[in-house]
Amino acid sequence: MAGMISTVLGHESVILQWLQAQKNKRLAGVYLFVGPSGVGKRLTAWALAQAYLCSVESQACGQCPSCLKVAKKQSENILYIEPSGQQIKMEQAQDILKFLSLKSWGGHRVVIIDQAHTLHPSAANALLKTLEDPPPETQFFLIAPSVSSVLPTLRSRCQVFNFYPVAFELMKNKTQAPDWILRASRGSFEKLEQFQEESATQIRH
Repeated sequence: MAGMISTVLGHESVILQWLQAQKNKRLAGVYLFVGPSGVGKRLTAWALAQAYLCSVESQACGQCPSCLKVAKKQSENILYIEPSGQQIKMEQAQDILKFLSLKSWGGHRVVIIDQAHTLHPSAANALLKTLEDPPPETQFFLIAPSVSSVLPTLRSRCQVFNFYPVAFELMKNKTQAPDWILRASRGSFEKLEQFQEESATQIRH
């Protein structure tokens, strides 16, 4: 595996289920990734988007022009949406609809909605019909902390994948952080960075 999938720590069952569905041509149109922050939901979404867009290998070759663009977050076939301020606003929902209405740049398209629980109700309503029946060759990845945090009208249109804290040993192999910091971070790289910054600040002072 040369693509971004190889950089995801843990979450093998999520990746395998998605790859199997892709192989069997049974991909859902909309996936909802839920779980603690900092465990790899966003990275997994980008990695699967890369695999979806790669025409060389089902798991992404990591070397073709499409894969390289995705790795640099420069693919014209991916629209990444995150909150503008505290919410994902109506204008951003319209950006999604506009992106999907354009003639495809050459096949598949992906929309990643990070922190989907912050979708303003009007923005969510604008997307309901599209999420109910996404255009052909389109994948939606929605990212949120929990199923219950997402509007019921949205989550009923999604296939849910649960993400869990990264195993201690996997984190230990990835970083030089002391064990006490790794344990305190509880499987979240976001918390790990926070603890490391706080620890470095205390040492400087």
